[in-house]
Amino acid sequence: MRDAFIQMPDERDHVLAQILNKNWAELEALEHAGYLLFPEKLFKRRKDGKFEAISVIMRVPREPERRAARVEARQRAQADGLDPQLDSDLIEELETISILWRAIRSPTPPYEPFTADAAELERVYDRPCLMQAYAKLDALHRILDPAPSSMTEGEMLALISALAKERSVLPLAVFGPGARDSFVITMAERLLTLTGSK
Repeated sequence: MRDAFIQMPDERDHVLAQILNKNWAELEALEHAGYLLFPEKLFKRRKDGKFEAISVIMRVPREPERRAARVEARQRAQADGLDPQLDSDLIEELETISILWRAIRSPTPPYEPFTADAAELERVYDRPCLMQAYAKLDALHRILDPAPSSMTEGEMLALISALAKERSVLPLAVFGPGARDSFVITMAERLLTLTGSK
């Protein structure tokens, strides 16, 4: 069993370095109202062709906020006359914008939402700018995940046994996304080696 206070594996720092080009100290995280806040920049193209960097604070929305974002996206989709079947991709984009609106905050206390609503965020900033911000938000979400981001060979063998015994992928849930991805790739490589040798 893992200790209650455990130092995260180096792989998590690798995610920071690769996706955000920063280590934990460089993130300059703040804490406010039970959330970790991360200074960030939104980039907006100016008429002279240069990008303007706008300072904001990002926080990772929690599940109640994500559910509210989904409800809001469906309401906006209905108001805009979008068809849930035909326009599912557009509704997903509305949900992404709604999540971003909850994540992007004013850079000064009390760190209120940066724009009046999700629709204004979408009107003021171009899609590439918002998708770049969403990629950073996704990286922060992964970094905050307390689930182990790697597994030992022994844990891998125990997990294989548990998956076979339970005939379910639920035992994978105790590991973070990085460990799950690595597990699946390792299993695929080993299966390919096994079938290739025959």
